Amino acid sequence: MVQLGSLVQVLIRQRLLVIVGVLLLGAGTLAGVQAMRPDEPTFSGFDTAIVDLEERVRANPQDVDARLAVALAYGERGLNQRAAEQFEEALLLAPNNVIALVGLGKVRFELKDYAAAEQALKQAVESEATNEQRLTLDQLQEAEHFLSRVYVELRQYDAAAASARDALKINGSDADTWRVLGDIEQKGGNYEAAEQAYMSAISFVPDYREVYTELDRLYAATKRNGARQWAQGMVLLADQTPAKAVPRLEDAVRLEPGFAEAHQGLGMAYESTGRLEDALASYRRALELSPGLFLSTDAVRRLEAKISTGNAR
Repeated sequence: MVQLGSLVQVLIRQRLLVIVGVLLLGAGTLAGVQAMRPDEPTFSGFDTAIVDLEERVRANPQDVDARLAVALAYGERGLNQRAAEQFEEALLLAPNNVIALVGLGKVRFELKDYAAAEQALKQAVESEATNEQRLTLDQLQEAEHFLSRVYVELRQYDAAAASARDALKINGSDADTWRVLGDIEQKGGNYEAAEQAYMSAISFVPDYREVYTELDRLYAATKRNGARQWAQGMVLLADQTPAKAVPRLEDAVRLEPGFAEAHQGLGMAYESTGRLEDALASYRRALELSPGLFLSTDAVRRLEAKISTGNAR
């Protein structure tokens, strides 16, 4: 997808030319663009770039790239209704523009207009077979990810799971999509599959607080008290309160001594509170139970070096 930051930087470099154009054009109504005003209370430096983009649309209402740029900027600013209007204007000019379709689907999702979001995102995905301007893999992954979220809201869980899995085929390290898949599986009562999806999410984003909250709910349903203590302890770690996390995680390894992630979490809490020898022992135990835990592998190497040089406190 076109990167908003680089696009805005290019336009900022062209700003003097735009200002000259504004002086020549004089006053008038923006062509379908609701202009931002510098006297608005929340006006920022980023908004200055948006004003330049608005003026570019004003200068040439048929410029699809300008429409897309201002739409993307509105979306970045959280002005989703304005963004949707500009994506729709771009699609009137270029009906199969995949950037506009994916962008429209995302902002319509944020506006909770799920039917419109589904229509735009499905058109984007289906354009793969017919459109000369095909989606990049990143765009296709993004479209499938948001389609899965749309289908969750529409309670079409089979379709949601299919879209999430299609997104993960493209990018299997996307923690957000793994979380969506976990949510879908949990709603269907498929707790083992849900746990696997959530574990995949946190393997890529170890401090993913929302996932630990969902795991806490899942373990409550499956009556795994030790795992619940682990999930709750990891929420406290994500909240950067490791001293509070320690007793929860100690309970977790006591209740489920074979749960490798609990030992790893306890190692993280010990390390964060300065108990490096205890942390090292916990990480080593985690690896005995599950040798593939990358975080523990890295921690053991790091702490062994630190302790051997006498830097442990």
